[in-house]
Amino acid sequence: MSNKAVLATLAIAMLLFSCRKSENPSGIANFDDFIARGESGLFGYGGFLFKYTPQDCQISINVMRKQIRLQNDIQTNWVHIHLTKFPSVKGEKIELEMRYKAGGDEIVTFTTMETVKVEEKRYWLWDYGNNMGIILPYCW
Repeated sequence: MSNKAVLATLAIAMLLFSCRKSENPSGIANFDDFIARGESGLFGYGGFLFKYTPQDCQISINVMRKQIRLQNDIQTNWVHIHLTKFPSVKGEKIELEMRYKAGGDEIVTFTTMETVKVEEKRYWLWDYGNNMGIILPYCW
């Protein structure tokens, strides 16, 4: 194998096996971008993993179970959240189970998010450990 082929193979291997978080090494930039957003949805890795749009998505809320489900009309992408309590004020921490599918496999995570912004009947919840957040429309 030539040196160029070895270098090309190494470069491809590095890209394929690098940690996904290395794409956006600055959590602060992600957080600032997240806070500036006005649309509802799941935010991570520098952009929306699932973006709720009323034209082609649905929202379902079970107040008794404290569950919120956002999904596209054809149910290929969705976010399902089971909260210990609904957010109400900035600064509160909420434990939750989140399941989402945004183009690939279903992801399940248990985490604690902080309510970092409350504005115009929307709540911004942020997970500092994973640099992910969700913007929820107030409808409970």
